[in-house]
Amino acid sequence: MDKNVLSKESKASIEMLRVPIAVYDASDGTVVPIALSDGFCTLFGFKNKEQMYDEVSEDTFSKVHPDDKTRVNDAAARFISGESNFDVIFRVKYTDKPGHFIVHGTGEDLVTEKGKVLKQVWFEDEGPYTDTSGDGLKLNDALNNALREASILTTSRYDSLTGLPGMTYFFELAALARDSIVGNGGVPALMFLDLCGLSDFNHKYGFMEGDMLLRSISKVLTRMFGAKNSCRIAQDHFLAITEEDGIKETIAELFSACATA
Repeated sequence: MDKNVLSKESKASIEMLRVPIAVYDASDGTVVPIALSDGFCTLFGFKNKEQMYDEVSEDTFSKVHPDDKTRVNDAAARFISGESNFDVIFRVKYTDKPGHFIVHGTGEDLVTEKGKVLKQVWFEDEGPYTDTSGDGLKLNDALNNALREASILTTSRYDSLTGLPGMTYFFELAALARDSIVGNGGVPALMFLDLCGLSDFNHKYGFMEGDMLLRSISKVLTRMFGAKNSCRIAQDHFLAITEEDGIKETIAELFSACATA
């Protein structure tokens, strides 16, 4: 993916802003940060720009609370696919004190000077997250209700360990992907990946390391096929939908990426 889709002047102008803004290129289904502002760096507690770009490139929502991550990924996937604008509330851990704060992210398309469509997202600090008992969880009142309702919905649609779509939801998404591939003159192919030897791996290194391995594989699949085109269907089994053309090269690339995951 070409990271020079913005002019140097436009990128520099965005990076110097104190407002938390991020511009991403998601044209091939993966999300690559193109320009991240100084305000973004400050809000999410990165030490410097180099760390910020490296971490966001590896995991777009690395700072998001684990319980909110699948919901944010779902909103991002729909935003990338053009189904909706990005509008989501989530929690982020403080870097300099205990607890979390609430962030509201909103986004829309950004068209460059050359006609390239990028994704631009603004982030706003909505204050500290308050978790209390009594009349239910309270997250600045109305914000908590929205968070709880959305989390319940996405829990049923996504695998809690990897953040990939659950099998039922995946087949809904795969049907759309299939129609898109056929509509563009291609032939769809469903790939099955069996991570052999996971039981032995868990026995030797522990289940926590095994879970980390599964998450690493899921990141490879997301990077290669997009956030909506793969899923974990069982303990160590994965599915992905792609085009048949060039599938041998795709499999070789997948094996190579998994070997270093």
